[in-house]
Amino acid sequence: ELNGLNNLRGTLDIKILEQLEDTNSNCDVKNLKEKQHLEKLELTWTHQEGHDEMLLDSLQPHPNLKILKVYGYTGVTFSSWLSSIKNLVDITLMGFDRCNHLPPLSKLPFLESLRLCGMKDLECISDRDISEEVSNLSFFPSLKFLWIRDCPNLKGWWRSASMTGHQHNMTSNSKLFQETIFPSSSSSSSSHLSKLNYMGISEILPDVVSPTDGEWHLNCLTHLETLLIGNCENLKTLPRWIGNLISLKQFTIYNCLNLKSLPDEMRDLSSLQTLEICN
Repeated sequence: ELNGLNNLRGTLDIKILEQLEDTNSNCDVKNLKEKQHLEKLELTWTHQEGHDEMLLDSLQPHPNLKILKVYGYTGVTFSSWLSSIKNLVDITLMGFDRCNHLPPLSKLPFLESLRLCGMKDLECISDRDISEEVSNLSFFPSLKFLWIRDCPNLKGWWRSASMTGHQHNMTSNSKLFQETIFPSSSSSSSSHLSKLNYMGISEILPDVVSPTDGEWHLNCLTHLETLLIGNCENLKTLPRWIGNLISLKQFTIYNCLNLKSLPDEMRDLSSLQTLEICN
C-alpha cells in the first residue's frame, strides 16, 4: 500500500508483527528508497521473523533520511545500506540478540548521535578489517553523543584476524578499541571524535574502559563534557587518561562494585562540576 506514496513526509514507523511466508512477494515497502522526503524511519521487530536479513535489505531508505531507529532485529548481520545513508544524523540500534557486527559507520559525515543498546552478540562495531580503516583521516567527524550499553561481548571496534579463524585474543581487541576511541600520543588521528561532548559506556568488557598498559591520551576529546561509566563489575581502577578531559563537567560512575580507587589525575579536571559515584 505504500508503494505509490512517495510524497510521505516526517516519520514512518513500521512494525513487523507477523511472520511473512514469502518475504520477496509480501514486502510492499521495497521502494522506501524512493521516498525522498522522509526524515525519520523506525523499524520494530516483535518476533523472530526468520527472514530478517532479507527483509531489512528490502527496507533500504532514501539517502536523505536523517534519523534511523531499529528495535528487536534478530539477523546476524545488518544490511550494508546503512553505510550509504550519508545524511543520517541520529542512529539508534536496540535489542539485537544475534547481530555480531555492523557495517562501517565512521564515515557518515553528519552523524551526531549513536546509540547501541542490548546487542548481546556484538563483537565488533564495524565489519571491516583494521587494515581497511586505519588510514582514514576522519573518524566520526560530527559525532556529539555516543552511548554503548549492554554489549557484553564487545571486543573491538573493527573486525580483526583473530575473529576470523584464529584464536581470539582478548587483549589485542580491547587495545584496538582503546586505540580507536582513546588514541595514543603517537596517533595521527587528531580528528577522531573531535566534537564528542557526551559518552556513556555501560555493561561492556572492563578492558575496553581501562587500558592495562601504556599511557593513553584523550587530547582529541577536547569537547567531552559528560562521561558515564556503569555496570562494569570487574572494573577495579580508572585509567590515567581521565585527567586529560579538560572540558569534562559531569562524571558519573554507577554499579562498578569492584572499583577500589580513583587516579591522582582526577585532580586535573579543572572544569569538573559534578562527580557522582553510586552503587
